[in-house]
Amino acid sequence: MKKISLLLVSALLFPTVLPADTVVEEIIARVNNEIITRTEFAHSRDQLKQEAQQQSPTDADKIIAEIPTGVSPHYVNFFRGTSAGMVVVQGPGELLLFDPATNKPLRSIGVGKQPNWATVSGDGKTAYLTNEGSNDVTVVELATGKTATIAVGNAPRRIVVQPGVSSGAKVSIINFAFEPPATTIAAGDSVIWSNNDGAPHAVAFKDGSAGANSLSPGETFSRGFEKPGSYEYFCAFHPYMTGRIVRAD
Repeated sequence: MKKISLLLVSALLFPTVLPADTVVEEIIARVNNEIITRTEFAHSRDQLKQEAQQQSPTDADKIIAEIPTGVSPHYVNFFRGTSAGMVVVQGPGELLLFDPATNKPLRSIGVGKQPNWATVSGDGKTAYLTNEGSNDVTVVELATGKTATIAVGNAPRRIVVQPGVSSGAKVSIINFAFEPPATTIAAGDSVIWSNNDGAPHAVAFKDGSAGANSLSPGETFSRGFEKPGSYEYFCAFHPYMTGRIVRAD
């Protein structure tokens, strides 16, 4: 049925019988309920090609630099917060540092056997490399090149560094109550509420400051308190559940 419909449309548009590919081109070229001629269509297509070539010059994918490494470079990255790019080189077991501005090698640091992956600490000062061949992790102080080794299981590969959690207090929501009901914290500390109950709860503050609109079982909420004082809160779903945070001077 679709073929018949298409032929009917083409017959109405083009009384002269045209090859199938020409009909398809002409039908595709229909814009705003107007049919453009094959010549206009070809001209428009050539214009699009020319514009695409201008936007994507032929030298866009050319190699602009090459950085010499040892045998079998395996992983490369330029981590946020660092001043040098890094290449994990498996052959000699090295971490190669390079200048991303000049693409010149800076120095190589010996690590374990067959290094596989690398990551850095949040401050960008320390690198961690997994060594698949020696079953360990090398910790590299990037400023000095000093290394330390941590033994792990067989053939470690991927490694990540999780962001640190600030010190603070924990409040458990359990048996339809906040435990402990009153918590005192110091400047810079945060409070983490964990819903360990079987029902959804909420953390709403009487002063209207940021809270948790809803915490399903197993979910957590955390916040800090910049100014000293007493902060009263309650569960918006169960107002009889109350608590207090005291931020000390």
